[in-house]
Amino acid sequence: PFGRGVKPSLNRRMIADARLADFHGYIDGVLSGEIVVCTAVRRAIDRHQSDLERVGKPGFPYYFDDDAAARIIQWFPLKLEHTKGHYAGEPFHLEPWQQFGLGSIFGWKHIDKQTRRFKHTFWTMARKNGKSTLGAGLAIEGAGFEKNPKTGKLEVVPEVYLAATRMEQVEKTLYSECERMTKNRLFAGKVQHKYRKMRFHENDGWIYPLASSSGFSGTSPTRVILDETHEFAEKHREFYDTVLTGSGARTQYMVIRLTTAGDTNSEIWRADYDYSQDVLSGVVRDA
Repeated sequence: PFGRGVKPSLNRRMIADARLADFHGYIDGVLSGEIVVCTAVRRAIDRHQSDLERVGKPGFPYYFDDDAAARIIQWFPLKLEHTKGHYAGEPFHLEPWQQFGLGSIFGWKHIDKQTRRFKHTFWTMARKNGKSTLGAGLAIEGAGFEKNPKTGKLEVVPEVYLAATRMEQVEKTLYSECERMTKNRLFAGKVQHKYRKMRFHENDGWIYPLASSSGFSGTSPTRVILDETHEFAEKHREFYDTVLTGSGARTQYMVIRLTTAGDTNSEIWRADYDYSQDVLSGVVRDA
C-alpha cells in the first residue's frame, strides 16, 4: 500500500520497487533460508510480513509507506560519505540488513496521523557493524532533514540528543562521527560547529551530546540516540527513564537504542532485550 490506501500508478510502483530492491531482497533471502539470521531477526521479518497482510483490516491503523522507506534508504548515500578506513570519501550505502531495519522504522505509519508507527527502537549488534556510523547518520538526518508530517516542511528547531553514560564516550564516538560527516563538501556552508553542539542553518536544527551526569530536564527532543545501553546501570536509571519519556511534545519523536550486547550485569540492556523479544514473539502487543 502507498499513502492513504490509494493505489499508485504502475510507473510509480515500478520506481518504488526499484528503490527498495535490496530491502525486499533481504526479506526474501531470510524467508527462503538463503540468508541465515538469528531468531530475533527472523521474527522481525515475519512480523513485517504479517503486518502487511493486516493493512486495511479493522483494528489495524497502520500502513507501510514505500516512499518513506525508500527515502531514508536513499538519503544515506545521497547525503553522507564514509569518513574513515578503506571506504573514506565514498557514499554511505546501507547494507541490506540496515535497509530492512531503517525501512521498517521509517516506513510504517499511522493511517490517520501520517506519523511514524514506531517511536522506540532497539538495535543490539556485534562490534564492528557500523553502529556509530549508522547512529551519526540518523542524528544528522533528524536534525537537518526531518520533515513534519503535518506541514510537509522541515521540522522547526529539531533537537537531537546523543546520550551515553559518559560524556567522553559520546563525544569520541557518535558526536565526533557527526562532525566528520558534516565537514565534507556536501554540507559546506550548511552546518555550524560549536563547542559540543552542532547547528543546521536551514531549519535551526541542533545536535547535542549528552551524558547521565548532565541531566535531561527542560529539553524537547525530536530524536534521542542512546549509545551503548549495555553500560547503563541502575544508578543511571533516572536519566535513562527521563530520556525515554522526555520527547512527548514533538509530533513524531524517536528514541533509538544502539548497543553491543550486554552481560549479566547489564540490567537495563537485559530488560530492553527481553521486552523486544516479547514484542517480536507476540507475547507483548506494542504498536
